[in-house]
Amino acid sequence: MVIDMLEKCKERSRKLEEEFYTLSAYSDDIEVLERLSDEMINMELMKIRIEKYRFEKLHGTEQVI
Repeated sequence: MVIDMLEKCKERSRKLEEEFYTLSAYSDDIEVLERLSDEMINMELMKIRIEKYRFEKLHGTEQVI
């Protein structure tokens, strides 16, 4: 399940990146580019969180925050 979530995040991240670079080459719509940039950042953060969770589950190093 965690691996599926990670793969979905990676796929979404690739699509966002592709869309961002395509639009940045052909469009001056700053608002759309900013939104895509924010989504790309959020996807990267989500991937990091999922990978951290997966690592902690695999190694039994969960920490209470």
